[in-house]
Amino acid sequence: MQPYQRLGRHAYSDGISRPKLYSVKKRNGERELLLNPRFISLALSQNVLRPHSTANLLMPAVAQVIASDLAYTPSLTSGKDTKSIDCCLHNADCSIPECFQFSLHRKDPLYSAFNVSCHQFSRSTPFSPCSNGMREQFSQTTHWLDSSFLYGTTDTVNRGIRNLYHGQLSFMDIETGMHNYQRAHITKQVLPPLPPHNPPYPCPTPNRCFLAADNRVNQHPLLAAIHIILLRFHNTLATSLAAGLGAQPGENTPEMDEEVFQQARKLLIAVWQNIVYKEFLPVLLGSKVAGNALYGEGGLQLQPLEGGYFRDYDDAVNPHVYNEFTSSAFRLHTLIDESVPRLLFVTGLSEDNPLSSQFNNLTLLHEEGNADALINGMLEEMALAFDSQMAGDLQGGLFRGHRPFGLDLMAIDIQRGRDHGLASYNDIRQICGYRRAQTFEQLGDATGFMPAHHVELLQQLYRSVDDVELMVGGLLENVINEEASVGPTFACIIGLEFRNKKLGDRLWYENPQVFSMNQLDDIRKMTIADVICLTTALRYVPKNAFLQVSDRNPLISCHAMPEKKLKRLITGSSSGSRPV
Repeated sequence: MQPYQRLGRHAYSDGISRPKLYSVKKRNGERELLLNPRFISLALSQNVLRPHSTANLLMPAVAQVIASDLAYTPSLTSGKDTKSIDCCLHNADCSIPECFQFSLHRKDPLYSAFNVSCHQFSRSTPFSPCSNGMREQFSQTTHWLDSSFLYGTTDTVNRGIRNLYHGQLSFMDIETGMHNYQRAHITKQVLPPLPPHNPPYPCPTPNRCFLAADNRVNQHPLLAAIHIILLRFHNTLATSLAAGLGAQPGENTPEMDEEVFQQARKLLIAVWQNIVYKEFLPVLLGSKVAGNALYGEGGLQLQPLEGGYFRDYDDAVNPHVYNEFTSSAFRLHTLIDESVPRLLFVTGLSEDNPLSSQFNNLTLLHEEGNADALINGMLEEMALAFDSQMAGDLQGGLFRGHRPFGLDLMAIDIQRGRDHGLASYNDIRQICGYRRAQTFEQLGDATGFMPAHHVELLQQLYRSVDDVELMVGGLLENVINEEASVGPTFACIIGLEFRNKKLGDRLWYENPQVFSMNQLDDIRKMTIADVICLTTALRYVPKNAFLQVSDRNPLISCHAMPEKKLKRLITGSSSGSRPV
């Protein structure tokens, strides 16, 4: 467990731990409450969805996997089965301080039809001991970009997801249902089912959950599909490495299994880091930002080097995740479409499943095409444009199960910022080097930060420009450039976060003595398209699999080339294995 760090100061109502509730301005000597988060949510989004200009749905889906890799913020639970406590049910008298539910208006356009007057919300668990007496939240994962969602953060979890044969991760053959069946083709491997007895975490849909190092894999099928192809990639690496050591079928020793596992894990983490920095970040931030020297001294850039070793590792850099990053800037929920697409590449038949029907529901991964059809669907379906408009299935359908309504993710994101006592949008904007706004009008002046109608909306929602919350202000900004998927303030936070991940990681894949130069060159050539080709039955994928097909981003064949890259990748020696 490691506490988050912050860019801005804590902004709790009592200066210590109480959620941010009040305007900075007073009326008749009294502090006024900030508006209800559901009210702000409805003002920000009317579900008027626009497609992204270049990025497909794989981009925000992978962003969620990256978010899982870097942070897991626990919240108040019942203590019995680790499920979040129902604050609307158990805190009607406001006697539970860690509950922070909010009311719903009797004329709410969705909830009023079902006579629902309370929206669930429980506070994030504070780190103990508190830093300098201030409440601070923490992560249950490591702060590194190290595929902890796949491998776990403890020896116990790590051992529980391995099959202890030839360095492989545990899997199930989707066709036979057999566990760790060595004759199963790589494209038929899926995550194993959660054991019915003494499972490591609860399953919201009994007998339909996967066993993984991170239980969030079961939240929706797109997340699980990406997890599955990375599991397959690890096992592809492990099988090739074991064969390189001369291992025969059925031949296995604990020593060989451990050696192969650690080498496969180390290679996968390196390829993952390369994909995130070389392909994902330029799509999210735009290449002009991702390649800008602003995020480091001495010419350090977010994008990987073209050659040679990275020699700017700095053990003085604090690698802890920024609270503003995990609680606001990287909550890219408005990029997610309202359907879960499947495309059966054999028949060419496509289908869209309502997103709200797929939460905690992995049925699609047990149907024809399993993860492959979902990956193919994400490559074909466009992400949504960056703005404040959220899919209706997220803004009232989140985790609805069999009910006709669910939670409002936009309102939850706003409430989470208050729970964490995040500094205001104006504070963070200034920290990022932009001029502090003294009036609302200065948010939309010649800087081009925000369109005039968004400034007018903020004036209606907040009494002072210093009341504007980071999540709200960030969503209303213009994109930082024509290639980007976020505005200037979110781009600043995200850039600084990934700068620290590179500078402060002793085992960063480009650092000296982690890989040989030949092996590092081969890692740099690996792409997300290669991983998809090696682990699915798809025949063609976009050259940059995060972007739609175009003249600049053509389809490439999965035949031969990825296999050649794999063979080069597993040759050579390496040292400095990353510990679990």
